[in-house]
Amino acid sequence: YLLENMGLQVVAVGRGRVANQSLAAGTIFNKNQKISLFLN
Repeated sequence: YLLENMGLQVVAVGRGRVANQSLAAGTIFNKNQKISLFLN
C-alpha cells in the first residue's frame, strides 16, 4: 500500500471502494499514525 509506505497504519473496514476516510485529504500526519478507510 502507498499509505503504509508513507508511514501510516492502515485499517480497512468493509469491502469495495473507499467511501470515506478518517483523515481528510491533505491532512499533515505523523509517522505510525492510524488511518481508517471505510469501504462500500
